[in-house]
Parts: sequence; C-alpha cells; structure tokens
Amino acid sequence: MEFDLADSPIFNEIEINGCLNFRNNKDAPDLNLNAKKILIRGGELYIGKKDERFENKATITLHGDRNEPTIAV
Repeated sequence: MEFDLADSPIFNEIEINGCLNFRNNKDAPDLNLNAKKILIRGGELYIGKKDERFENKATITLHGDRNEPTIAV
C-alpha cells in the first residue's frame, strides 16, 4: 500500500501487517502522517528505497499521550 496524503487526519491507531510505502513523487506536496499509535506487526514501513531516494519531505507525528503504556514485542 502507498501512503500519499499531504496531510492525514489524526488516526487513532495504524496497524501495519503488510508493507506501507510513502509514495515518492517530487512534484507532489510533502507527506504528513498523523497518528496516536503506529503498530508494525508483521510488516514494514518505508520512506524511500535503497536505490531510489525519497524526494519529498515526510513527517510522522505521534499524537498519543506520553504517559500511556507502551508495547514492545
């Protein structure tokens, strides 16, 4: 799946079980992913590729409560 939102809503939780790539398009606006939680279970999150540099600016902002318990698997 490709992420291509210039400014996402604040998602309560994003669970990645496959592959999430930030779409690389130098003519598109910068990408902003907003979420309270991001859980990468059986998957991957990519911003750019080894042989293809990401041309835009990508920002991931976590809006969760700092005092919430964390999960490390």
